[in-house]
Amino acid sequence: MPCILQKSYLVDIGLIVMHYLPWLSVIRDHLSCVANDYGYEYVFSRYLEAHGRPGDSLLAISTSGTSKNVVTAAIAARNRGINVISLSGKMDSQLGKLANIDICTPGGTYADRTQELHIKVIHILIELVERRLFPENYARRDE
Repeated sequence: MPCILQKSYLVDIGLIVMHYLPWLSVIRDHLSCVANDYGYEYVFSRYLEAHGRPGDSLLAISTSGTSKNVVTAAIAARNRGINVISLSGKMDSQLGKLANIDICTPGGTYADRTQELHIKVIHILIELVERRLFPENYARRDE
């Protein structure tokens, strides 16, 4: 799932990544170092501790809503005044309870259905961000 989301995210927002998200390229190396030195549970929270600022927003994604590394990141974000938007597949999940906004997409018995719904939600969120940053790309053109 992370590979699918990263590819989808990068394809959809190309310019935003290059101009507004310069940190994206360092995440891969960071994940490896933190997982080795601290444990996989802290791969996301350690990054937030180093770079997160009040007013930032975290999109925390967990199919079950209980992934320890994502929940730990949400806790770190809340402790730093970072807004948490959770995308989970279970109602009343641990992650959802930590979020300012919980987007729950229960997909039934199978995790892949929930993940497919997450991809759709992420595409919508990306479009909303693009509309905000580049409204001229969405303005009606007279023909």
